[in-house]
Amino acid sequence: MCPPPKESSTLEGKAVVEPWGVPPAAMVLPSVALPWASLLAGLLLPICFAVLNMAKPPKAEERPQYPSFLALLPGIVRHLFRGPFLAALFTVYVVHPAILLPLVEKVGSMDLGSFLPAWLVGLLSTYITPRLRARGYTLNDALFFVAVSLAVHETFYVVINSFYLFCDKQRWLLKYKMERTARMTVPQGILAKTWIQAARNHLVLQPIALLLFYTFWLSFPPLFACPQPPCDRRPLPFLSTFFHFVVAQQSNDLLLYIFHRALHDIPGLYHRYHKLHHTYVGTVGFAAEFAHPVEQVFANYLPSMGYCFVYSGNMDVSIFFVWLGWRLWQTYEAHSGYDFSESPPGRIGLLHGERARFHDWHHSDNRGNYGNNFIFDYFLGTMDSFVVMCKSKGKLV
Repeated sequence: MCPPPKESSTLEGKAVVEPWGVPPAAMVLPSVALPWASLLAGLLLPICFAVLNMAKPPKAEERPQYPSFLALLPGIVRHLFRGPFLAALFTVYVVHPAILLPLVEKVGSMDLGSFLPAWLVGLLSTYITPRLRARGYTLNDALFFVAVSLAVHETFYVVINSFYLFCDKQRWLLKYKMERTARMTVPQGILAKTWIQAARNHLVLQPIALLLFYTFWLSFPPLFACPQPPCDRRPLPFLSTFFHFVVAQQSNDLLLYIFHRALHDIPGLYHRYHKLHHTYVGTVGFAAEFAHPVEQVFANYLPSMGYCFVYSGNMDVSIFFVWLGWRLWQTYEAHSGYDFSESPPGRIGLLHGERARFHDWHHSDNRGNYGNNFIFDYFLGTMDSFVVMCKSKGKLV
């Protein structure tokens, strides 16, 4: 895809817009160093926090002995690299060449604003379009980004969660269903409230947030600013695509841990913004996004998109769309109530059973397990009850 135009030299006092092309040499070092620095920070921060935690006075109660780091190292390596590797394969060889490029070519001759009501077009023309043009984008770029993001989100939300709910109703896949006690029964009528709240968040809050993110912060190379889009049909490089997924996953895990733990530990935040989500003691897939709008923005949107805010200028938008779908799949499976880690697809890394088991305990016990997986909780010592439970069943974590 074509990157945004750059103003460089001047001619008779007027800025000259250079054509899209190779970045100047001064940009090469930051473009290479930033993802490595981000990954290093994601790996070292939990260790630093662990040292700080050790300096605190010990808790009065006796704490369990955590598994050794070496015992957990294979699981950490799998988490860091297996998912990003599979996502990169899917992006480079399927999504970018076979889905995104043909779709952009088809949409290139269309005016996406014509599908919107006149009053909304007027608002966008007044407040959004000038800002987009100043950054080298068209309104089509923004609307395409919002529309595809919504399509990915709603498709995954309905299809994946309906499958889990259908399995619950038909009592399928019971060998993978996690234990459910009487207190973990889904409250009467809560699913209807969940769907109504999801409709509000998905169809009102989400489009506004995506449009603002794209207009003011995200810097994906534009899709429709060239005369004949897409202007770059070169295949995506596998290594850099893989690295984008590695760092996006680490930054998401870090930010999610910080915001989620804050919602539990800072007085007043839990009852005001997070207790709604914990209405589900035994979760189902649809419960993943049953959240207060404040939590939705800070604990869902920002962690998932945090890396894109920093590095989207060097990231093809197809990487974001795959990352969005992958991230949604993770959180829906984590709330599904099913542990598919021992299933055939789970054994080769296509499913997220370990995450599901880890987060399901967070809802049932409501203590610790703040992260998307065990890594940050392990280093920061916030998975005591989960360690006790795992030891009682002869598992590491």
